[in-house]
Amino acid sequence: MGPGTPNGDDSWKHAFTQNSDYSLGNVSMSSNHDLDEILDPSPDSTGSVSYESSPAFDDQGSHSEADLDIPMCQRCTCEKCKKIQERAKRKRGKRASLETVASLFPRPDLINILDKYWEILKVHGLFADQLRKPFQWSNAINSPVHVQRREYHLILRKLETDDDLQQWRRFVAEYRTLEGYNEFHRQATKQRINGTQARGSGENDNNKAHKEYVKHMFPDGHPETLLAAPAALKKDLQFARRWAIWVEGYVEKNDGLVPGLGVGVGLLVGLEIKKRIYSTADYDHAYLKSLLKHIHKERSDIVSMCRILEPVAESLVRNHQLSSHDDWDIISKELGQYL
Repeated sequence: MGPGTPNGDDSWKHAFTQNSDYSLGNVSMSSNHDLDEILDPSPDSTGSVSYESSPAFDDQGSHSEADLDIPMCQRCTCEKCKKIQERAKRKRGKRASLETVASLFPRPDLINILDKYWEILKVHGLFADQLRKPFQWSNAINSPVHVQRREYHLILRKLETDDDLQQWRRFVAEYRTLEGYNEFHRQATKQRINGTQARGSGENDNNKAHKEYVKHMFPDGHPETLLAAPAALKKDLQFARRWAIWVEGYVEKNDGLVPGLGVGVGLLVGLEIKKRIYSTADYDHAYLKSLLKHIHKERSDIVSMCRILEPVAESLVRNHQLSSHDDWDIISKELGQYL
């Protein structure tokens, strides 16, 4: 039996309470957001990942840090605004110039890591343990949809070992979690519009959206799981939406679409760039977008490397292992022009 079933191996459940990063006490669940904004992340139905769908995942509060551009004499002097101003000063002190950060974008050991693990990724896949055996909870591509989505969720709870491939595993699992979440709620919204699914009492809030997705993943879930999983899901989605800015791009009011770098960016980035994805307090969405614009304007080499890595990354994202069409000799030669 798979994880989450009453008679299956439920040892993974302890990760919810043992890992403080995903405990309920460390993640505040926001509410009072219209569920339609949560259930329909994108105005189109192309199936692409949207990162702008839910205000709950934005780094900005009701007192926007954009207000720092307003002279102090015209600004609110409440304690909250003062704290925001101090936090913004600390951010500016930590941030290097966009060009300095862009120069750190590629993972320094990228070619060596790909060379070392190429055959392993082709034969055993991304989600294999150190003995080259698939993890017990490894996602089965041909499993029912809710099982696939549940196992990405469990992978993110269990894969805490920081080895050479951990960053790629986390990127793939978070990105697929966001895709599954968005698609599930697009379907839920469509059913409600068509009148095939009733809107329940108290359903019009962000917490309810997360809980519904957890019930979808764990139809026979233990009460402890159903209580703890929404907080962990919220955190996974928060990070995945930040990745999605660089993968899918975003739309600006004045400049229109700023294209993304594709899923190849998940393989390319090094430790310093990874920090900017997961340090939400220091690097907000606006910063990630500014860095993406700078790369398109000034660093065509980074755009090219992401393009080279795109088919490899697609294989790992969709199938968890490299395909017979992924050729290391070609990839290494092309990357060697830039690294």
